[in-house]
Amino acid sequence: MACSKFILGNLPELTSNIIQYLWDDIPTLLSCILVNRLWCNTTIPLLWKDPFSMKHPKNFHFIEIYLQKLNEKDKTQLNNMELIIIY
Repeated sequence: MACSKFILGNLPELTSNIIQYLWDDIPTLLSCILVNRLWCNTTIPLLWKDPFSMKHPKNFHFIEIYLQKLNEKDKTQLNNMELIIIY
C-alpha cells in the first residue's frame, strides 16, 4: 500500500511535467487527451492556451465552422454590426 500511495502521490505532478514538455506538439497532445482523465485534464489547458496561434493556421477553421452553425437570427445581428460572414 505504501508503494502505491507513493506512486499515486507523485503521478499527477510527474505527468504534468511530462505533458508540459510537449506543449508545442499538437498531434501528441491530442493523443494525450485520450489516455485517461488525468492526462486529459492536464492536456486540455495547453491546447486552449493559444488556440489561434499562427503556428497552426488550420485552427482558424474553427471560426468558420462556428459561424456556419449560427441560426439566421444571430447571422442577421452580426450583419447589422457590419461583420461579414462568408462561408
